[in-house]
Amino acid sequence: MTTLGDRVKKVWENYLAISTEIADTAPNSKKLEFKPDSYDEELSVQGYKKLNPSKRRKLAQETPLLMKGVRKKCADTFRAWCYLETLTGKTSPASKDLKLISDFEMRSNIKAKFTEARIASHIFGTGFLLITFTKDEETELYDPVSPDSIPWDATIINSEYINKLDYYNKAFEKKGILHYIYNKGSETKYIHPDRIIAIPANKVPGQQLGTSTFDVLRWIIFSKKNVDIATGRILSWFSHGILDIAVEDLDPDEREYYEKTAAQHPGAWVHDTDMKLGIHNPTAIDPKPFYEYLILNIAAALVMPTHVLTGIQTGRVTGSEVGFADYYRDVRDDQDLVISPLLSKLYSRILTTQGREWKYKLGWNTTYIDELAEAEIMLKRVEAADKALNGSKGGQGFVDDEEARKMYNRGQIELDPSKKIEHAPIPQPKPENEPPVNPMKPPKPEKAEKSFLSDEQLAMIQRCKDAKERELQAVADKEKKLGKKILDEQDDVQDTG
Repeated sequence: MTTLGDRVKKVWENYLAISTEIADTAPNSKKLEFKPDSYDEELSVQGYKKLNPSKRRKLAQETPLLMKGVRKKCADTFRAWCYLETLTGKTSPASKDLKLISDFEMRSNIKAKFTEARIASHIFGTGFLLITFTKDEETELYDPVSPDSIPWDATIINSEYINKLDYYNKAFEKKGILHYIYNKGSETKYIHPDRIIAIPANKVPGQQLGTSTFDVLRWIIFSKKNVDIATGRILSWFSHGILDIAVEDLDPDEREYYEKTAAQHPGAWVHDTDMKLGIHNPTAIDPKPFYEYLILNIAAALVMPTHVLTGIQTGRVTGSEVGFADYYRDVRDDQDLVISPLLSKLYSRILTTQGREWKYKLGWNTTYIDELAEAEIMLKRVEAADKALNGSKGGQGFVDDEEARKMYNRGQIELDPSKKIEHAPIPQPKPENEPPVNPMKPPKPEKAEKSFLSDEQLAMIQRCKDAKERELQAVADKEKKLGKKILDEQDDVQDTG
């Protein structure tokens, strides 16, 4: 509620107070200023006319293919979300800092709201999030945020009602602070830029707000609507045909009767026999080339391959892998160049207003192309992390467990070249012939049971022994005789000699 004191304060600041700033009146000043909406005025002179917000909303509800592309691009941008990493990448973020940011994300559902605001930016040119703070009850929307106010929640603002920026008063004009003007019917509010996260689309240099994708494609959308209507009519003509009713000497009463009958048949003609009905160029044309041209333009405005916009038919062989890779690089550029600065500013304020220090940067988790590509990437990362940790061919790696896990989660990471890795000792192979550490004692042979022989068995054994001894004695006697004979023969030879 604006009180009389607030009005008196505004009058004092705008008209009575003496300015303490030195005016820049140098004739050759290098200071450049862009007046509000100056770029749009130049465009209007060149014949460019923007759609009004209600027309953009209506077109969004009537253009399913374009909205499919918008929703997919926005969902792909925010699906994997971002994470904090230190500026050097050598250490992990503080757990307290992660908790403060995680609490805000869960409390505000910021991921879903950023996605919705991004969709709004394609429809209206810029999507807006209003950040609420802990001490908002002490200030107005046009006031700057108190330095110690903590960001608490985020609210989607209808972009249909914010179409320009302007200075709230001369004090803000001297500081160069433009406010967002929320104008809904007779309700007009000035919102300080510290309270707004503005996500532009198709922004042109020098332009304060983004350009609606529907403004960029207005004539393509108009052409597609005409092609849709023409295609429907062609199908109607060639499916129903033309009912030709020719009546000789057709009088007014008969004409009225036949016209009532013909009204039930689309494409019917009632005429006298003196009139001839002819159809010129009745050949149906193939609308496919026209649709391909229109789809190509829609995909170009969304920076998206046509097969991503329309979807790939199952089993169709295309060069879609290259197109997918380029598309996801474009998504990553959008994350890094447009979204990261906005989130970094918000997260930095969350930490600094609670006594912490912002010493981080935002990274984005990988948005995968499909399940097969995701599995292949996971396999490659597992192999790379395993080789970096354990080495190859029995060697030692050059990372520790924590760094190996980061390689699996993020892919390539920056390593500390001076970090020393302590490896566990590699177990030596055991010799092949080395006895086991705890050899098992061989089992003791079982004792044979004692048994006794009978007298007959003992006698038989004795006889066998005696027979064996006689046989051996006989052999010995024979050899003895043979030896004596040889000696005698040798003696005889010596005597005769």
